[in-house]
Amino acid sequence: PEPTRLPTESDMRAAFGVGRTTLREALRLLETQGLIVVRAGRGGGPSVRRPRAEDLGDAMSLLLQFENTPLAELLQARYAIEPTVVALAVPRIPEDDLVKLHGNVQLSRRLTDDEDHADFVRYCGQFHTLLAEASGNTVLRVVTETLHNITDGAVASLDYTVARRKQIVQQHDKI
Repeated sequence: PEPTRLPTESDMRAAFGVGRTTLREALRLLETQGLIVVRAGRGGGPSVRRPRAEDLGDAMSLLLQFENTPLAELLQARYAIEPTVVALAVPRIPEDDLVKLHGNVQLSRRLTDDEDHADFVRYCGQFHTLLAEASGNTVLRVVTETLHNITDGAVASLDYTVARRKQIVQQHDKI
């Protein structure tokens, strides 16, 4: 959806009874939190931005870094949540999503011997996103996407062996 434009600066100052500096500081804070986008120039100004799972991932990553959370714990959380996502998705998944999942597994299978690690990781993420969406549970979908974004970023420098890729594809195929 198109971002919702906020009123002009002068209208907001009048509505909130604040000065220009206070309003601009508030808008900067909202922008750093990813809640608004401020475009410069004619036709610009502040617009409300819909939060995304990546936003939660950024905040969660920072918190987990401060907690010195090892990657193993992130993966453990993913593995604990995924069976619930699958159990909810199986009875609900529409036929067209099953076709997408099957296509994803086939593409992933072709990438097991490929040199491009990033494509393989991307298709694995898409597989889990499709399942999470099919679960019908918004909280599980957002948490699943967030954990995948964090762990995929953490393992981006690691290269899955061909054997590990084949194992992952087999697990996806079973699901």
